[in-house]
Amino acid sequence: MQSLPDEYSVAVIRVLPKIGNEELTEEKGKFLESIWSNLRNINEGIEECRCLWDEMLVFHSNLNLSQFENEVATMLKDIQHKDLETHSIFTAVSGNSSDALKCIEEAQLQLHKVNYWDTHKYEYYYVNGQRKTLNKT
Repeated sequence: MQSLPDEYSVAVIRVLPKIGNEELTEEKGKFLESIWSNLRNINEGIEECRCLWDEMLVFHSNLNLSQFENEVATMLKDIQHKDLETHSIFTAVSGNSSDALKCIEEAQLQLHKVNYWDTHKYEYYYVNGQRKTLNKT
């Protein structure tokens, strides 16, 4: 049985319409597939888990968080869609499976609540690979 690394670098990537059109379901799915294809081209060690039609988790066990964040954010800057944008949060996940899942859940919740909460756990998130500052709690 393969042992798990002590820490993973994780990105939560969500695809949203640039203008409130929620009917772009097919386009969201195709754009996520394109993002995944581009990520695999920049680093073969990246793993992915599709959570929802418009959201995926991306993992890497051998890159530190800042290197992973830089590679993924740069790729997200380079890949654009005329009707869609990407929102992403990066975090390091460690500990037992419960701790790791809790950390991922917090990152997903944060990403979904960016425009609703006044203060946040994370200091920033990315829109199309561009860093945006948040009010941290």
